[in-house]
Amino acid sequence: MIDIKFFKFQEESTILKDLKNWGISISPSISYKKFPAARIMAFSQFNRVHLTKKIIKPNDVMDTSISAIVPHVDAVVTEKYQANVYKTAKSFIPEMKPLEIYTLKDIRIF
Repeated sequence: MIDIKFFKFQEESTILKDLKNWGISISPSISYKKFPAARIMAFSQFNRVHLTKKIIKPNDVMDTSISAIVPHVDAVVTEKYQANVYKTAKSFIPEMKPLEIYTLKDIRIF
């Protein structure tokens, strides 16, 4: 079954492989947990690829890329799906715990 437990099982190997593919060599003494941007990008991609039945579109790739900044900001406004991804990620990416998450619905005036 593909679920968050599956993601957590393969998270480290996925992130280290991605960093290597980006030309970043990591010392074995450095934990993958020191890379919150790579962690949320991997989790966002995992959600879109494995937990939905929809075809991936360019805006999905953009959402995954944009998510890299999220562990480093105080608040984010995003669409409902991505907000739920961030809410789940807050439970295992410590840098995201203080993040305030808003959806487009939260900021509508009408």
